[in-house]
Formats: sequence, C-alpha cells, structure tokens
Amino acid sequence: MKINIVLLAIFFTQFSFTQNKIKKEIEETYKTSLKFGKPVNGKVESKITKFYNDSGNVIKLITETFDEWAFNPEPIITNLYNTDNKVVETSYLNLDGSLIQKSIFEYDSKGNNIEYNIYNYEGDLIIKWEFKYDYNNRIIEELRHDSDGIYKGIYSYESKEKKVIKKYQNDLFFNQVEYNFDKNGNEIEIKTYNSNYELISKTTKKYDSNNNLIEEINLNGNELFKYTYNYSAFNKFNQWTVKTIYINNKIEKTIIRKLEYKY
Repeated sequence: MKINIVLLAIFFTQFSFTQNKIKKEIEETYKTSLKFGKPVNGKVESKITKFYNDSGNVIKLITETFDEWAFNPEPIITNLYNTDNKVVETSYLNLDGSLIQKSIFEYDSKGNNIEYNIYNYEGDLIIKWEFKYDYNNRIIEELRHDSDGIYKGIYSYESKEKKVIKKYQNDLFFNQVEYNFDKNGNEIEIKTYNSNYELISKTTKKYDSNNNLIEEINLNGNELFKYTYNYSAFNKFNQWTVKTIYINNKIEKTIIRKLEYKY
C-alpha cells in the first residue's frame, strides 16, 4: 500500500495546548454547492479522526475516504513519544492491525531530530534521513538515502523570516525553494526555482488574527489556483468548528470539526 503524502505531513505535526487540551478531534469533509444563494452540503467525502495524549500530542490518526475513486483504505497511524514529548516511533497499519511500515526517530541532547529510519513490514530499512543543525538549533543540512540514491538539502537563513533550501539528487542540483514567514512564524510565501534558477512555482498565504489560514494562491507555470477558507463557527475556546473552502471563488467543500476536551 502506498502511504498518502498528506498523512506524512499530518503525523509529523505535534499539537500542544496549555489549556482545555484536546482529547479527540474529528474533521468531516462534505462536497458543498450553492442552492438559492446558500451553501448546501452533500454527502461526506472523508473523515479524519485524531486522538491525543495528556500532553496534547496525536497518538492515533484514522482517515476514512468515501469517494468512489478511493482505491485503497488509508493506513491507521500511531505515534509513540518520549518524556520530552518528541515522537520516537510512528507506525502505519492496515485496518486489521498488521504493519505496513514504521519510522524510528533519534534526537540529540538538545532535542533536535538528528535521524529517522523508515522500515517496511518485514523490518528492512527502506529510507534513512539524517539532519544537521547550527548553534541556533536550525536545520542546516538534510540527507535522505533510498533506492534512488542520495538526496541532499542545504539550508540557509537570511533572517528569521526567510529560509532557503538548495536541493541535490546524487550531487546534481535540481531546485531551490525559498520560504518567507510572518512575525508569528506562519508561511506567507513559497517560491520554487529550477536548476537554471528560473521561477517555476509560487505560493502565497494569508492568515486571520488567530493564525488560521484564510487564503492560498498557487501559481504553477501558467496555472493559477486560489483557495479561500471561510471560518463561520467557533466553540467557546475560539477554535473553529466549521470551515468552507472555495477554489477560484467557487464554493467546493465544507469541513465540520468536532472537538472533545480534557478538563
């Protein structure tokens, strides 16, 4: 089974809340259309369920896809953490509980992730990642070893608001990605250049006062996609519970979010 790349991003994210910690989170995504000028939700397309430990970290993630084009069920993801709330093991499981693949993480004395290894269900190492850091605990180099050879990413920081990654595959430079951040640490611009330093894609993002993403514009060649996110309902802790997604100003989906807390 092929691991969904979206899930790879999700399981790496650690959630920590100092008050009203979340115990369980459910996001249901519905196809949405306008009827007589009002949004109307169709059937649910997908459902993501996250379970948290007492420290606010995701310990289990279940993704259910109900689209007719979904060929395989998404894997169940589980995380184990150390006493510093750093993930040390992530497992991808079939619905029957059998292992698909597993990642093991290692850290230095400062808590920086210096290595993680990905193993298949038979225990064979298939991908190895290594990371180096500067005196400010910022990544300056990443290495990936897999069946395609060696990938290298070299990081540089022009300021707190800008990060640049030069990427190489088997010592051949193939692209450069530049990230710009606002004062809250949110990504506000991503530019990708090819090996000739020609701009090939650009993404810009905007956020509201609560750091919720409200707009994302992706320019890839001559194709432009604008995503707008409207948050129309919040709970008593000011966390959103209803989000509507527009693509190129056309209403497309609604996400209904249910949160259970540990008091």
